[in-house]
Amino acid sequence: MKESISISSSRKRPAVDRTPIRVGVVTYNLSIFENTARVYPSLEVKYIEWGKPFPSAEIRADRGLGVTTVVVLEPSHVSLTGIAAGRYDSYISSWARADRKLGLPVILSFAPEANGSWYRWGAKHISPALYRRIWRHLHERLDNGGARKLTWLWQVNSVWPGSEALSLLWPGDKYVDEIGIDGQLRTARDSYVSVFDKTVTEVRSITRDPILISEVAVSRNAKRPAQITGLFEGAREDHLSGIIFFDVNPQWQIDADPSALTAFRASVRPEQQTR
Repeated sequence: MKESISISSSRKRPAVDRTPIRVGVVTYNLSIFENTARVYPSLEVKYIEWGKPFPSAEIRADRGLGVTTVVVLEPSHVSLTGIAAGRYDSYISSWARADRKLGLPVILSFAPEANGSWYRWGAKHISPALYRRIWRHLHERLDNGGARKLTWLWQVNSVWPGSEALSLLWPGDKYVDEIGIDGQLRTARDSYVSVFDKTVTEVRSITRDPILISEVAVSRNAKRPAQITGLFEGAREDHLSGIIFFDVNPQWQIDADPSALTAFRASVRPEQQTR
């Protein structure tokens, strides 16, 4: 999660409903988050650097808590042209074998936020054509290796003037199951509308795949509770499949802010507050 540039909006939304929506978290410790928040997410994110083993133990532990793991595979220290050329196929095959052995549902994101320039696989570092090739190659090798429990999440950052066009990066319907959008509400002026609306519209011009807010952070400010409520209202109105909250430092942590936590708990479904 890096840059998020937005313009505030006064667009009005209806009162919050109770349309089912998944809630997820990026957290240092899921059990502590659950005990503090008294909310039980259905998704948890694990960031894995290319070269590390498939995180079977973590996925199994999450499953024991009734949680599906979102694995974000980041090709940080590897040749991207090498991935496309098949140089690391033995590593990919090890993930396919581990996935087959584990046999549990996993959401897999690869090389996220490529429409920004802050990662080496992003805009201004590699061409959209190379990005599409590495995505498709990973998908094909895992699929050919029998990895059948993967839901492929194409994860982008919320768009802004000057960001890479999503249509240039789109791997294609054959290679994606769900879209993830990352964004931040950095100031009291930011909202679901200002941060996510334009990106949702752009994504839906490309595909009708489900859309998930795959990472969102809301900074501490006086309007934070209303902003959290607005995120749920916006996601439900736009029929998004879920929201994953970034909850890993004092600036962003919901469970360390009583007023934010109250708004969060009021917005989730009652069954997400029990186990």
